Amino acid sequence: MTHVPLAAFVFQRVTRGLSSKISSNQRFSIVFAISVMNALKYVPGMQLERWDLKHPIESQSYEVINENFDATRYSELEGEIAKRIVHATADFELGQSLLFSPKAIEIGIDALEKGCVVTCDVEMVRAGITKYPTNCYLNAVASSPAGFPTRSYSAMAKAAELNPENGLFVIGCAPTALAALVELENASWFNPALIIGLPVGFIGAAETKNLLAHSRFNFITNQGNKGGSPAASAAMNALLRLRENPGVSHR
Repeated sequence: MTHVPLAAFVFQRVTRGLSSKISSNQRFSIVFAISVMNALKYVPGMQLERWDLKHPIESQSYEVINENFDATRYSELEGEIAKRIVHATADFELGQSLLFSPKAIEIGIDALEKGCVVTCDVEMVRAGITKYPTNCYLNAVASSPAGFPTRSYSAMAKAAELNPENGLFVIGCAPTALAALVELENASWFNPALIIGLPVGFIGAAETKNLLAHSRFNFITNQGNKGGSPAASAAMNALLRLRENPGVSHR
């Protein structure tokens, strides 16, 4: 039962900035209208010029981010990716550690426009991406009796073989999954459009991301041990949002 007053508090907090004089019914109507409008954009044949309506929670979250996160080291597009990751993780340090290859975002958006295959290292990353079809081959490979190669490594190696050209790979969990791709640095047959490499961990994560950052591949990655499925999904979702609404900015 304690969830009811907590929900009421959150609702009051996020709508307070809209107007101090509107009634609770009006507040509900505002949030309901935003939800309906966002749902309508998926109706076949519905034509609207711009879709960037947001729930008040998201809007106020970005207000906090804009007040506390310095994105000046990034380009405008890179800043959008960084802020989306901060929004998903509440980690400003992670947001400041990102690295982008030249034109990585534009290349990623172009690949999505062309209907590229998107492969995730784990189902948790895949579950966080809801507006584009994705694959995960973790359940298509067997575990090695000795533990190496890992299932994540084998699954990503399989994904590379199945999608050697212009694929988009999203890695947010296992460093060994990213290792399977960066080891193909000299393989002429493997030419992905973009690798989002944000695995997390104390063993191998920083090292494999450093290898990615010095590879021939187009990448979005970061320095250090931090990363994770929410960060990787957020980077992908930011690309999708920029693809749908090129003019949307949280600056």
